[in-house]
Amino acid sequence: MLAPISCGRRNKGTSFRLLQNYLVTERDSETGEKLARGEIVLSDNLLSLDTAAPEMASAASSNRRGQDPVYHFQLTWQPGERPSREQWESAAKRAIADLGYAEHQYLIVAHDDKAHFHVHIMLNKVHPETTRAHTPLRDMLILDKALREIEHEQGWKESVGHYRWDAVTGTAVRNTREERHALSNANAKASGKASKFEHYHDAVSLQAYVKDKAALDLLGILSRDKSDWGAVHRMLHGHGLEMKKGEQGGYTVHAIGTELYVKASDVFRCSFAGKTNRAQTERRLGEWWEATDADRVPVNKPLQYEETLRQSVRDAKTQEREEARRELKKRFGVYRAEIRSKQRSHTVSAHVFFGRAFPS
Repeated sequence: MLAPISCGRRNKGTSFRLLQNYLVTERDSETGEKLARGEIVLSDNLLSLDTAAPEMASAASSNRRGQDPVYHFQLTWQPGERPSREQWESAAKRAIADLGYAEHQYLIVAHDDKAHFHVHIMLNKVHPETTRAHTPLRDMLILDKALREIEHEQGWKESVGHYRWDAVTGTAVRNTREERHALSNANAKASGKASKFEHYHDAVSLQAYVKDKAALDLLGILSRDKSDWGAVHRMLHGHGLEMKKGEQGGYTVHAIGTELYVKASDVFRCSFAGKTNRAQTERRLGEWWEATDADRVPVNKPLQYEETLRQSVRDAKTQEREEARRELKKRFGVYRAEIRSKQRSHTVSAHVFFGRAFPS
């Protein structure tokens, strides 16, 4: 599990209303109709969903010194993990309590519309009764420790973070920097923002793989006088991929044998991005059908979307970034040494000057 914390607006004016609208509603891409989004849990000190945002804003207005009363974070499970309502609600309330917000106003919304199941938590930093604002110190560490405990209690796969579960002591133990680095390398994870993609479905790498292996082949199929969905299925299967059509008309590309998928509009933009391109592609290929056994017979031995293929796609850029980081680190070391040298000489000069001017 991960617990990304969302930063507020730069002008310190995050809106309870706008954030709530984003969390609980979405618009149908085809009709533009506003739809409900996810299951919802309200704190006991909120009357209803309709009044939640105004109630939070009203309580926050009683504290004039607070700059941004909105606190927003997520709990995200790993691919394939689907917690029950009892589990995700318990996990969210546990995290809220550990942060010191158990008595504050909050809204929990569960989303299952992406590759990984996740819940959003919107909190009011201002206590509704004491009107005091609370900002937890080192909230990232608090949440990471809570995640290790939740993973152990609910039986989820452990994620790499600042803490690890120690089976001997039965507690979450803080990792050193060296231990985090070793664990990350052992699990072949990326770092920083890239870790979210590597950790959850490796979507970026799959996009690169599909664009590199199948995009040109698809254009070749569509350029023929006679083409159908069977040709598309056979081509994709030869690359270890398959295409699915959603209920709303959108298409996704899956890596066979995994739970990884990407939107066809993201990897085949000329053919599936936008209603016009998608309609032209559908007219050229005819009526859609799911891949049959005959369509799944590849022309050549099918490839597998495995670590070796993912690595071959990103090796060059990874090496380039690593070299850039080493060069930047080297330059910073030189710069820091120069600054420290100047600071030492300045300190010595000041001591000499004041020592002569004001003898003890």
